[in-house]
Amino acid sequence: MSEAGNQEDEDLKLAIALSLAETSNKPSTYSDCDEVEDAQLHRAIELSKGAPDSKSASKEPQPPLSVISTPSRDASSTAVSLPSTSTARTTSFLGERAALEKERLARQKRQLENTETTAAHASPAKRVRTAPPTLASSSLRVSTSKPASSNVEVFLDGDLRQNRNAHASKNPARSVFGMAEILSPAAELQFVLISAFGTDFKWLTYLIPTGVPLLSVNHPTDSERYESRIKPIGPDGWLYLTPKMKNKGGIMHVKFMMLFYKSGRLRLVIPTANLVPEDWRDIENTVFLQDIPRSKEPPAKPHPFPVYLASFLKLLYVHTGLSALAQGGYPDLPLPSLDVLATRWDWSRVTARLVGSPAGSYEGWDSIRQWGHPRLAEAIRELNANPPKGKTLRMEYQGSSVGNYTTQYLNEFYKSGYGIPPQSWLDTAKSKLKAQAWPPVQIVYPSLQTVDSTILGRLGAGSFFCRKQYWEKANAPKKLFRDSRARSGRVLMHTKMIIGTFVDDENTASASTSQMPMRKGKGTSSAKTKLKVPEPDSDTEPELSEAEDTRQPAGWLYIGSHNFSMAAWGSVSGTVSKPKLWISNFELGIVLPFHDETWLDRVAPWERPAPEYGETDVPWMQEEHLYKLPGMQALLRAAE
Repeated sequence: MSEAGNQEDEDLKLAIALSLAETSNKPSTYSDCDEVEDAQLHRAIELSKGAPDSKSASKEPQPPLSVISTPSRDASSTAVSLPSTSTARTTSFLGERAALEKERLARQKRQLENTETTAAHASPAKRVRTAPPTLASSSLRVSTSKPASSNVEVFLDGDLRQNRNAHASKNPARSVFGMAEILSPAAELQFVLISAFGTDFKWLTYLIPTGVPLLSVNHPTDSERYESRIKPIGPDGWLYLTPKMKNKGGIMHVKFMMLFYKSGRLRLVIPTANLVPEDWRDIENTVFLQDIPRSKEPPAKPHPFPVYLASFLKLLYVHTGLSALAQGGYPDLPLPSLDVLATRWDWSRVTARLVGSPAGSYEGWDSIRQWGHPRLAEAIRELNANPPKGKTLRMEYQGSSVGNYTTQYLNEFYKSGYGIPPQSWLDTAKSKLKAQAWPPVQIVYPSLQTVDSTILGRLGAGSFFCRKQYWEKANAPKKLFRDSRARSGRVLMHTKMIIGTFVDDENTASASTSQMPMRKGKGTSSAKTKLKVPEPDSDTEPELSEAEDTRQPAGWLYIGSHNFSMAAWGSVSGTVSKPKLWISNFELGIVLPFHDETWLDRVAPWERPAPEYGETDVPWMQEEHLYKLPGMQALLRAAE
């Protein structure tokens, strides 16, 4: 970093330290407008479906809702209109929903619309950001007087579960995670480090005890994206951090929680949910959780997991937030710097591999192999989870957002899922890459019919995106789409998960190397393309921990924040001698090997095999099937 950049960081840290000291004396400026709106929205949804009131649906008090802001999508309207009704109940609901949608779309435009004008007028000087509303720290806060439970479940070997959902039936055979269990024992929390695309801080004040410092990594607004910013928010010791994005189109989409307890234990949580109550109540998400005990002594050789995690957190500017907290009155944090992450805790039982996508451009193989889908290939090779001889890879990708797919990119990604690094194909003629058939990848995403059959219906599908032009373009991969149906019931899945399984390869032609057959198809070469899976480099292959299973895996599973898109996973270009990797978003997830179908059956949240789309099925398109409906537009205009 330049000398000027270091001085800016020091000036910013000083300003933050002063602000932290003043926060407790400032009056609350929190507005209840969103709280009222969100309560109305939840009530409107219940009225529209004939559901019982939320107060009677749960014995536990429910904190206010917060609608997550998501990027707007362009789509043309359809000829379908909202159903007419003569009941006052439905009319009232539609009027309320119209007003709420108008405000929600306005928030989307303010927060996430990518405008060059805003960036052009942003001041180049580093300044304290305009934070979200300051939160009151009195009646909302959790008491610290409640003793910690002695029956807290600890997951030293990690576990993967879905979240508890208010609209899904309980299944004794499938344990779930609720936020209370994840934070438990909350009274013993010492420090909380979180990241999410959307965060409801007022909701968090119900869950985290008073006095516990918190550092939150967030998606920046347009005017903030070109420089990292930090600002105190609400309760003493809570900081709001946004990273430098390095581009005008990407998002900070990383989701994680690192919970530090007074006992010394660290709980690492990788959820697919944002930190908003509706993600933990109304739609289904998946959570990976592992407890890391305090180390008795530094390891002789650092475990690769915390080393990788620290390098990724640095790109999110977490180190500046830790320094700001230390200067602002919290010098005794359990994580004073990212340098101690690998030495203060015992990571020996961690078998997962991290896969991060930091927004930006990267050159050279040493850099490229660390991030995006090239890192996925590296992780799979490290786990020895590429298909064995006589097998090929079948990939299922469940997500909440659909990308703009081409045969070239899907094959690029599929090869990484196979454990094949980009070096093996990057110098292939572009004409040959474009002529490839669609790989054996299933895109698991809800159809309109499935959305309509869920308990919350279309009004509960606000976090799912597919553009009309992606579906209707020439050569769209419609045959790859599979309907996303939750095993837990009539709910939608916000889970981002890849399942890679090994199936018999009838076209295997070599006994010495694993190969990937390319199926014949329209517009593709009839010649079979053979791709070798190279051995991992001996100088970079990490040593297996004692917890590693040395058996040949039956497949692998990814869970994290990545949707199936080029923006999330990046794209490799250039040549083998001068490669380039471009990634738009910040994303993070893990890869786990599995050795039997029993484990996979327990953790997979959708019906498998996922059914193909019918002839008349179309994917759920929010703008087409809700926002762009003529009836909804009329209601929106009437609410103006």
